[in-house]
Amino acid sequence: MNVQDEAGVQASLLQPKQRAIFGDDRALEDASGDPIIMDDADDEADDVLKLIMPAQLKRTGKELKFVIPGALSAADPDASLVRLLVRAKAIQTEMEAAASATIEEISKRQGVTASYAARLVRLNYLAPDIVEAILAGAHPADLTANKLMKDTRFALSWREQRRTLGFEAR
Repeated sequence: MNVQDEAGVQASLLQPKQRAIFGDDRALEDASGDPIIMDDADDEADDVLKLIMPAQLKRTGKELKFVIPGALSAADPDASLVRLLVRAKAIQTEMEAAASATIEEISKRQGVTASYAARLVRLNYLAPDIVEAILAGAHPADLTANKLMKDTRFALSWREQRRTLGFEAR
């Protein structure tokens, strides 16, 4: 179901696997069961609906995302994040295949600097559920490739990784 706000911005109300309950009071429930109150925004315009619900705009790189707390993400995987994971795996595979090769040699073959290659390799030690979420597009809205690569000295504890990258609050 799509609605249009007063500024003319289109927003999708329901994501897959969410329940919508329509009653006399025209109320919806989001994924967490919290009520979403719907009311006519303008008595003259039948096609405009006023929607009152908890939501926020989050900056993700160069764009803004409309985030509904508790809503399941139906977004496509972020190509930049997926590309980082693929490159990290490629470097790790090459390191395992050529045990005597140095990081400088491998990074040169991969077309990146040795420092960047070393940072990429660390992504192979992310918690499996974090990797799955990134590949499924179900990661926090504010997790970007830049944020992921900003400091790749992640804690060894998967719980701490989830907290650091914003997965724990989900």
